[in-house]
Amino acid sequence: MNYPKAVAYHEAGHAVIARLLNVETTETFSDHASGHVQTPSLSFKEQGTPAFKEALLTDMKIALAGPIAEHRHSPQIYKKSQRDGSHKEDLENIVSFAFMYFFGDKFKGTTVSTADLPPEVINLIDEVKRSAAVMVKDNWNLIKFVGDILLATGKLTQADIDSAIENVQRKSAALAC
Repeated sequence: MNYPKAVAYHEAGHAVIARLLNVETTETFSDHASGHVQTPSLSFKEQGTPAFKEALLTDMKIALAGPIAEHRHSPQIYKKSQRDGSHKEDLENIVSFAFMYFFGDKFKGTTVSTADLPPEVINLIDEVKRSAAVMVKDNWNLIKFVGDILLATGKLTQADIDSAIENVQRKSAALAC
């Protein structure tokens, strides 16, 4: 099991899906034991606008993309991460976004046990998870490429991620010809 690579792929999953959804990333880093992608919450920016619910769905996809990419790389490490609470922040964000989708701001920042989730929240999370899983699967080579760069360098900027996306897309287009 390669834990540093799993962390890098997890963070690359967040970063790549964020950029493919046109969400800014200010910094992505991995120190082989943990990582972080800095993305401004779209839903926070769109609060009170008609675009709020769509922004929440985008935020959820980005939050789900990391754990999905980690699981795709290494199911054993993913299961260990679930047990030790490594995904706690991702999961809390996902649940918070889903609650805000249905109930607005009154539940923002509230921690809710997953056993107590209303069916409509569970269904929304499942639907967005399926969508995020398709995005991760369809862009897996790109996520691996960015993850490998992150593993080697420890830090990526938005420009680095965009350059990697362009590089992989250009190579894919050339192979398709």
